[in-house]
Amino acid sequence: MTAQREDNIYWNSKVYVLLGYSWATGLHRPLFSPSDYGLTIPKGLPTDCYRGFVCNYKVDNKKLILNDLEIYSDGSECLTINNVVPELMNEDCFVIYSEIKIPLTFTGRMRLADSFIQARYRHMGFQDPTSYNRIFDLDFIDGGLTSYKDQSSSFDDMRKTQKIVDDYFIKNYVPPRIKKRLHETFAFGRTSIVSQFSNTIDSFDPDKALRILDELEESKKDIHWFIECYLAYYNELHSYSHTFKQLEFVGIPFQLLSALQEIKGDTYQEETVGNRQLKPSCPAVQIAPLSWRAASQRSGNKSSIRLAG
Repeated sequence: MTAQREDNIYWNSKVYVLLGYSWATGLHRPLFSPSDYGLTIPKGLPTDCYRGFVCNYKVDNKKLILNDLEIYSDGSECLTINNVVPELMNEDCFVIYSEIKIPLTFTGRMRLADSFIQARYRHMGFQDPTSYNRIFDLDFIDGGLTSYKDQSSSFDDMRKTQKIVDDYFIKNYVPPRIKKRLHETFAFGRTSIVSQFSNTIDSFDPDKALRILDELEESKKDIHWFIECYLAYYNELHSYSHTFKQLEFVGIPFQLLSALQEIKGDTYQEETVGNRQLKPSCPAVQIAPLSWRAASQRSGNKSSIRLAG
């Protein structure tokens, strides 16, 4: 998906990007739907606007209105909306309804942004809130603005947390399920305006991801940390297409090979490695979440273990 065109909103004498919105009822429905006005989105949409339309909202005298609408057209005659006849906007076949001023009875929260950070641009979907220096949340009841809050500092903390986690990923191998836990602490959807909005930002804890990293540091003291991490890494690269017997050639000690076989359970039969029969040697335990890259290194004819990170 190409980077998508975003809706805008005019508020407090300034135009902002509308990052998203959340209805107080918890419903996920659009503020504007073409079908509500008898409009049909044709096929063959441009890649930067898969919705087929762009809305420009406005807070006028503390009332929320849809002020302008740009919508893709196949060249057929467009309907009149609120007594406004659309005009052809550009060669991309978009038409614009200017100043249609449709009042909206929205009850919920909107998230606005400006001062885009170009270095955080992503060429896919909608840009997430951490890509802007200034963030505001606006609360509405029946379309009337009731309050607003500057959330810029919260997202600044989130960016700092993301930087720490990203640096950690560069220096260490992290199993997919742990990556998911870390990303969920600050991730936003990019596929639609509604999905990228998190209404729980007031309870955002910038240290949550750091606490997960601390857990991983503690887990590293247990031999099972090494084992699960190696299994995850090996699974990503090879999907277990190789046998445990072949792991000996990358420097894994006999004791760890036995533990690996036990963790895998009954999936594989016992194998002979180095003329020795692998037997379970580690008691069954609940493996804690692990994260570091486990690597092995062979030096001459002597096996040695090196833990990267």
